[in-house]
Amino acid sequence: MKHVRCIILLLPLLMASLFEGYGLMVPVVLPSTELQMVLKAMIFGIPVAILIGFGRWTGDGTGTTLSGLLLFPLFWIYTQVLSQMFDPGFVATPLYGLNWNFFAGTAPFVLISGSMGWFASRKTNQSLFIAIALGVLSIVIIVGIH
Repeated sequence: MKHVRCIILLLPLLMASLFEGYGLMVPVVLPSTELQMVLKAMIFGIPVAILIGFGRWTGDGTGTTLSGLLLFPLFWIYTQVLSQMFDPGFVATPLYGLNWNFFAGTAPFVLISGSMGWFASRKTNQSLFIAIALGVLSIVIIVGIH
């Protein structure tokens, strides 16, 4: 049960740390939009791959589904806190945007990543294929490739 709590709390922190590092690095290192898209796909692809691997390895449907469900809301909260920490005038402020619009906006990602975790934990080849397809779909939506 400890490893489930760790994956639920630390996987969004990994994604938020990579995202904030990406925001600090992009203007200097990556002038090309294609390289930026590849880096964004890697930033969001690493946690998705970890989630699918965790679900496949443990077979814990409840923990992996919870981890998928909480991936994007916790990512958003961690990103808000980390971005405020990089602000020179940092003052601990309440998190803005936690309202119904936030929950409605993240609902598709919550459902996709939650079902991705559930399918990954079933340990069959068809469910693994569905989990990978949902992971690719979420990455494509986030990166904004049309």
